[in-house]
Amino acid sequence: MHSPQEEPCPICKKEVFEWGKFRNVLYTKDQSSWLKDNFSFGNKTKVRRCLSCENIQIFLE
Repeated sequence: MHSPQEEPCPICKKEVFEWGKFRNVLYTKDQSSWLKDNFSFGNKTKVRRCLSCENIQIFLE
């Protein structure tokens, strides 16, 4: 099994990326409680930007 992070860009199919991360981004489910929404740390994110078409992809770790 391979990771989606290893696949080419879904827009242009190129494989030239710049990796980074978002700051202060939190993913929570729609059914989360108010307490969890406001006081949890959430998932870490990795972000890659395609250097060919500028597409941004976000991956949760």
